Amino acid sequence: RTAPLAVGHAGGRVETLCADLEALSKLASGPRRHPKDQPPPESPHAARLELAAFRTERELAWRSALLDAEDTLASAIERRTAEERRESDATNARRNRVDELRKRVDLVFASATTEPTRLVLEYGVPGATWSASYVLRFDDALTHARLERRAYVAHHSAEDWRGVALTLSTAEPTRFTSLPELPSFRIGRRQRPPARRGWREPPAGADALFADYDAGYDKIRGASNPKSVKKTKKKRPDPSPKRSRMDADLDGGPMAMAAEVEESFAGAPPPPPPAMPAPQSMPFGPPASLGAAGGAPPPRGAMPARMMSKRAAPPEPPAPEPEPVGVAIDVDLLAYARLRLAFVEEPRRGKLVALDPAEAYADALGDLDADVDVLLEGARKSAMVLRPLPPGTTHAASVEGFDHAFVAEARVDIPADGAWHLVRLEEEALDAEARLVVVPRESEDAFRFVRLRPRSAPLLRGPADVFVGERYLLTRELPPTSPGGELRLGLGVDPNLRVARNVRFEEHAAGLISRSTELVHDVEVELRSSATTPVTVEVRERVPTTREGEDDIEVREDDVKPAWQPWEPDASDTPQGRFDGGRRWVVPLQPGETRTLRARWTVRIAAKNELVGGNRREP
Repeated sequence: RTAPLAVGHAGGRVETLCADLEALSKLASGPRRHPKDQPPPESPHAARLELAAFRTERELAWRSALLDAEDTLASAIERRTAEERRESDATNARRNRVDELRKRVDLVFASATTEPTRLVLEYGVPGATWSASYVLRFDDALTHARLERRAYVAHHSAEDWRGVALTLSTAEPTRFTSLPELPSFRIGRRQRPPARRGWREPPAGADALFADYDAGYDKIRGASNPKSVKKTKKKRPDPSPKRSRMDADLDGGPMAMAAEVEESFAGAPPPPPPAMPAPQSMPFGPPASLGAAGGAPPPRGAMPARMMSKRAAPPEPPAPEPEPVGVAIDVDLLAYARLRLAFVEEPRRGKLVALDPAEAYADALGDLDADVDVLLEGARKSAMVLRPLPPGTTHAASVEGFDHAFVAEARVDIPADGAWHLVRLEEEALDAEARLVVVPRESEDAFRFVRLRPRSAPLLRGPADVFVGERYLLTRELPPTSPGGELRLGLGVDPNLRVARNVRFEEHAAGLISRSTELVHDVEVELRSSATTPVTVEVRERVPTTREGEDDIEVREDDVKPAWQPWEPDASDTPQGRFDGGRRWVVPLQPGETRTLRARWTVRIAAKNELVGGNRREP
């Protein structure tokens, strides 16, 4: 970028010429001083003419040079503007505005050393994500491989990355991780660990903690209205639901006054009633009888008690539900973050209650003061994680709980356009073990499998482009594999191996005393290789097996050439469940070699049994 340098040079030239012209304008010849008692000296006319000529000459030359310098400065400014416009069009990096908050770092080096000093400034910028990708190159013999690690990187950090040293990590700074709980060690006889509970019963006598508060509250109410308070203590209000004003007028008597007193103090809960049983001889009658029992005569014009008991009597209150002993099993009580201690004026005072999620959210939110531009910028950066990934890729994650950092071998350039950019990280040489797997009972196709062991770094989940020699073979997804682990990769069908399977079946009687039937199976598998390199072939078979309790059935392996070995598939390869009777041959084949594998087994059943259905040629 030479335009900014040209602008600075031209601007400095203009400032220099302007300073020279200002100094030249101050160059003038003034009157000469002389004593008052002497006549003035002769005027230096020739010198003044020469000075005026010098000023005129210099001013004309410098003004001409100033015009040229101003033209040069204007041209440099135009070139700089054009370069900035081209850079702005070529990138999505946002430039800071004048009214935006900026950060600046002022450094003062106090060391007197003359050696070069390296300064590393680190700062976090949100809005970047990446996913793993690979290129796997095998030789023609599938004995060696080179694994190239790549990464798709996208960011929207408002600044382009030019020639940066890139390090990609699977760690998440905002990941929530709970601290491990270390159990205590006990010395002595081993005991069963106590059962963990999400709560515990409240201590006995918790209501007594509010005795002083209730006593003081009663004194305050007595000072405000002693008569009403006295009557209220003598006769407690009806615990039935609220009645209408007409019912209150019909009742009359001290109960209406007591109810008004209680309603006036409805802002705070009344003190808990004494725990005494109600008298059994007194029936729970209508409110009119209760009013008469108070000693006051009924009002004039009141209806008869029988009609009043039918019309004005409130419904009987439901029986109070017994409080549970301790703390009831409630899922909300296990949400410790939302538990609050009830205030003294609440019904469940002194106890933990679960706060409503909406109230908890509003309490935690408080007053929100934010700028719309800031919110939009944060949402745009957060959307980077939710943007569609390249085909077949996933977000980079840890492997078996361990995080790893991948360092790019060379410096990279990644613009801040939010698009995915492919970056080469590193390359690793691996030893490969190839094997052809064929199940001739099911298919004559031979499938190629390669075993790899990454050593330097783990393999993250991601697609891998597989090449054999210089030929592209396929694209497969690599599963997560830790360093030193084994990766089993399938490479499709190998057309260079021909497989033929022949089965001969015989059935005849055996035994003189205990008659039985023998089912003899002869299996012959022929392998023919047309590959140009040696290969290892794994041939899988399955022999019949007996279930538990089938004592009258016997399976005997008679002759197997060459010897085979038991085989059990991986648990992930058998979704149906248990797999028994697996056998396999592992034989090497040279280029153009033909080899025959033979196996003979006999199934012996009792004479009372009979083989029904099925294909006798397919045991």
